[in-house]
Parts: sequence; C-alpha cells; structure tokens
Amino acid sequence: MFHEKLKQHLVDERLSVRIILAVVLYFTFFFTLTVLSYYLLPEEFLMGKNSLTDFETSTNLFASTVQIFSFNLLSVVFIVIGNLFAFSNRNNGFIPYGYLALGLQFATNAITLGTWSFTVVSIAPDLSGRLLRIFDLAHRAGLWEMMGQVLVMCATARIAIVKTNGKEVVNTPIRDIRLKKSEIACAVSGLCLMFTGAFVESSSIISL
Repeated sequence: MFHEKLKQHLVDERLSVRIILAVVLYFTFFFTLTVLSYYLLPEEFLMGKNSLTDFETSTNLFASTVQIFSFNLLSVVFIVIGNLFAFSNRNNGFIPYGYLALGLQFATNAITLGTWSFTVVSIAPDLSGRLLRIFDLAHRAGLWEMMGQVLVMCATARIAIVKTNGKEVVNTPIRDIRLKKSEIACAVSGLCLMFTGAFVESSSIISL
C-alpha cells in the first residue's frame, strides 16, 4: 500500500530519502493548513495562547539571537526525545514519535501564519502576502527554522531505544545509539539553519 510505503521511507536507511520525503510531506501539510486556517479560523486565533512566546528579547543583536535560538531549541529537544521512542510500523520497522512532535510544530507555525497570530507584527496582509513572506529569507525566520527542524528530525530518526509493538516492548541500551557521519553533519546543519533563523528574526525585531 502507498501509505505503508511512505512510512517505510520515513525511517529509510538512506538519509537522503528521509529528508526528501519529510520536506515534501511537512511543507505540503504546512501550506495546506495555513490556507485552511486563513479561511476557517478567526484572525489572531493563537494570540496570547502561548505565554512562553511572549518574552522580551535583548536589544543587542547577538544576545537576542542567542535568546531566540535557545528558545527554539526546545522544539529540537522534544523532537529528539520523541525519536527515542517508536511505535510499530507493522512489518516494516518502527516510526519514531519525533515525527509527531515535528508535525505539531509545523501545525502551530501554519495556524500562526494563517491567522496572523504574531505578537510583533500587527498589519495583516492577504493570503498571498502571508505565503510569500515565508520565502523572504533575509527578513523572515520561518523557513530557516522549519528546515532546520526537519534536518534534525531526519538525522535522528533511527535512534529509538524503546520500541512498542502492541503490548510488546523492545528496549535498547542508550549507549548503542550510533549516528553516521552524514547524520551528524545533517543535525549540525539543521542547528546552523535554526541559528541563522534566530539571527534573521532578531535583526527584524531590532530594526522595528
């Protein structure tokens, strides 16, 4: 079945396959949900619902970048912890829960954009303007951060130490986790993209 093939490729031994599939699936999900939330949800739907995002950053560019990057690392922590646990994919291995954590992050980003629930920006453009702003890499951090999260997710997609198959649980010692050089490089690249996003976001905030 096509659905089963997709799940197989999410934990494919080839890192490139995992990355390509994750990018296609998650960004299709992101843009689809952005459009749906624009039409179906009220403006500023998520405004004020997450107090963790309502913090003041430093007026110093470097300090602000570190603050934002550190906050965004929380998503990476949840993704990596999620990847330590996996559920059965029938006859084709296990799917890590980190993919669910990544999906929640993309969903939050999509609804925030679709309903314009930003605490800094107040003037809401139309739908096309909201979608196009994602590709303004010099002033918008979203694509940097989301792509970074995808790379970290894919790099650590095969580190599960607790695997459940119905009532059966398979445990693996954490010391047995081994990342290939390509996976380490992928994870580091993802963190670099997220740091770049934090820098871009800090620059935009300070310039306001």
